[in-house]
Amino acid sequence: SAMDITVNFSYGTMNAVNCFFDSIHLLIYVAKLNKPLFADDAGFAHNFVSAMMVLAPITGLIAAMVCYRIDKDFRENQSETFPMAYAGGGGGQGGGQQMDFFGTPMDDRPPQQGQRQSLFAGQGYRLGDGDNPTA
Repeated sequence: SAMDITVNFSYGTMNAVNCFFDSIHLLIYVAKLNKPLFADDAGFAHNFVSAMMVLAPITGLIAAMVCYRIDKDFRENQSETFPMAYAGGGGGQGGGQQMDFFGTPMDDRPPQQGQRQSLFAGQGYRLGDGDNPTA
């Protein structure tokens, strides 16, 4: 089965956060260190730990950047991956309107100045009401 793109986004976000905390951990480690980060006379164990402390945020950053590029590529090529997400037009002729998961047209334009979005507007119905026309 295909991997959902939200898994990639979640993994990239976790790597970015982990990179941030690993960087803080590295700064604290260097601040408390009473010798150089890498030294010939410090021994293998000290140099190995120092290398891991430096590599941890770097690998987290690389993983987050790769996930970002995958997500960006997915969004740029979404019309090729999910051709039914665009209604009307089709066949590469353009003019189609992008639809969301539920088939509702997606409008990328921000609301005009002075327009207000009204949430929960309109007639409301309760369960058990006898005058509900959709029941």
